Amino acid sequence: MDITGSDQKLRNLFHKYYVNEDLEPPDLLPSREIGYIPFSGTMSRHRRIQSAKELKYFVANAVPRHLYYSTSYYRKPDEKKMQDKEWLGAELIFDLDADHIKGAESMTYVQILEEVKKHTIRLIENFLMGDLGIKESELKLYFSGGRGYHVHVLSEKVYGLNSDSRREITDFIRGENLTAQGMISAVTSAKLVGGWPKRVDEYVTNFFRSLPREKDPAMEVLKKIFTNASSARSFFEHIEKPSKMGNRTMKRIDILSNGGIEKYKILGEDDRGLRMLSYLINETRENMSSEIDDPVTTDVHRLIRFPGSLHGKTGLRVIGVKIADLPTFEPLVSAIPESFRSGAARIYSEKEFSLDMNRQSFHIEIGEQEIPLYAAVFLCASKRALLI
Repeated sequence: MDITGSDQKLRNLFHKYYVNEDLEPPDLLPSREIGYIPFSGTMSRHRRIQSAKELKYFVANAVPRHLYYSTSYYRKPDEKKMQDKEWLGAELIFDLDADHIKGAESMTYVQILEEVKKHTIRLIENFLMGDLGIKESELKLYFSGGRGYHVHVLSEKVYGLNSDSRREITDFIRGENLTAQGMISAVTSAKLVGGWPKRVDEYVTNFFRSLPREKDPAMEVLKKIFTNASSARSFFEHIEKPSKMGNRTMKRIDILSNGGIEKYKILGEDDRGLRMLSYLINETRENMSSEIDDPVTTDVHRLIRFPGSLHGKTGLRVIGVKIADLPTFEPLVSAIPESFRSGAARIYSEKEFSLDMNRQSFHIEIGEQEIPLYAAVFLCASKRALLI
């Protein structure tokens, strides 16, 4: 069985899905540009679809490997040139996947999905609903069908934002432009009320509370931060010395371990403290930011995966997820299309590997074997096996 024959079988399965499935049209569907990638050929876009009925007819005939719609609203979405479409506004979109997750290259697919989920929860709870005050009712969340999630903000407050304004939001979420001097300025200006300054402050406090008070164990920690043992020793000796805090005299390490803002006077005294604060800011950013794909958010003409469509590299559905359900959501269970859940299919693989899906583990051997249809679709779509 060649690749072409396998792809045709996959297309037939996608066709069956689209004939029987009613997709979820986005609001103001006639104002959206529709695009798709077929099973053979290149991307086709600049289409306009007027209704759910027309949409069903279109996907059943086109059988897209990937189906997209514009996050923007246009007066003339089917015009070929962007300037002729007459842009009316755009949703604020966040795309989270494995591309920007540290260490993703050494993770399994299951581990990647779990890690991206953590970043998605952080984005929604800490930044969108927390710092930016976006209401849960203004958010729509979708599993992308691939390796992550799409978060849509649907609000009059965001529709008219240009690319620069959206970039400011992504920079904020990623913790860009945080500096030691900026943190100290925020504190001295009495601006330490929330957002990143509060996150940094909590991280700084917890770090010094957990720093060993004995010299040798403390040095083991500090040597990982400073460039050499001499600098680490110098910093440790510095924070062991007393300093005045109000009417009291305390060791600097005790002031640094305190939850108040006095610690920044100590950290701002010299380059040693500023270097330490810079390190802790970077650690805060790495542990508390949300890894988002900036170009997706900043592009006001972006196409995004169509809800209910199939992802052409997995055969999984682009499925809506309730925010409250996200912590326990299992994409490799819930995103399997109903039409692929029953039945089996034969595949051919040139490699031996394992596959975890639908709470089951499959051992894929070299050669031919029969496995559940949904697993066969997944492996064929991801180019790891052929349908025979």
